[in-house]
Amino acid sequence: MHVPGTPQGVQLVLSRGEGHLVAQVTDPGGYLPRCGEAGPDSENGRGMWLVEQIAAQWGHHASGNGKTVWFTLRLP
Repeated sequence: MHVPGTPQGVQLVLSRGEGHLVAQVTDPGGYLPRCGEAGPDSENGRGMWLVEQIAAQWGHHASGNGKTVWFTLRLP
């Protein structure tokens, strides 16, 4: 939805550290993520809000292919 029609697609990299999981999502889109509030009838707008609720940390940075959004989850 955010980067339609791009041949590069979206890349997901998962890595496990001691006590945490790191997820990195890279896409060629230029829009930076933001945490917003969606209305009760909205069909989108909840993704970064959900990440913020469950992640220990999250952030983003420019990459050679666009941007990378990352987050960490604590493991039991």
